[in-house]
Amino acid sequence: SMKVFELKTDILKGELITKDSVATVYKAYSSVSSKNSFPIKLLDNATAARDIRAKTILARSDLNIRHLVLMPIKTITRGEKLDSSNVEIRPFYGKLPADTLYLLPDVRTMESIRTLRPNQPIRSSDLIPSLMVKKGDSVILASGSGLLSITTTMISLENGKLDQQINLLNSESNEKVRAIITGPGRARSVQSKIK
Repeated sequence: SMKVFELKTDILKGELITKDSVATVYKAYSSVSSKNSFPIKLLDNATAARDIRAKTILARSDLNIRHLVLMPIKTITRGEKLDSSNVEIRPFYGKLPADTLYLLPDVRTMESIRTLRPNQPIRSSDLIPSLMVKKGDSVILASGSGLLSITTTMISLENGKLDQQINLLNSESNEKVRAIITGPGRARSVQSKIK
């Protein structure tokens, strides 16, 4: 026989199913399928995926499992940067896409490529790296290493994303320098000058 879970009362779609909602029963393998076998721990944070009548032997497909995922707090438009002001971790019940994002650091330097609606999981395919520096912006360039680090304000000659190499211009000396973007308006010298 196989251990399965029988619903004690009728439950509507979206209502919580808990361990108290079911009775543990044993059925012959011939009368149930492998879909009816799942750990009772799944009932800790599950809702009904459909309306279910009492005395029904639950299947895994009857459950929407709770996941904590990143979701927009409000509508995010195309090209908008994501941060803690418009995104947070929230519970989601149901099947998740494989590229769902779970942590805020995953989106800190990203922007949306389409409109994102509240209460929908954010996917990596919804995002692209956002620009940290735009052409013509002032950029603080750090050069040197360890205790000896010098910072200079330069002008960006091109757009740049995080960890991307771009050309900067020293407006006083007209010298061009190659640098790696380290954050918004910040870069690190790669020690190679351009003539």
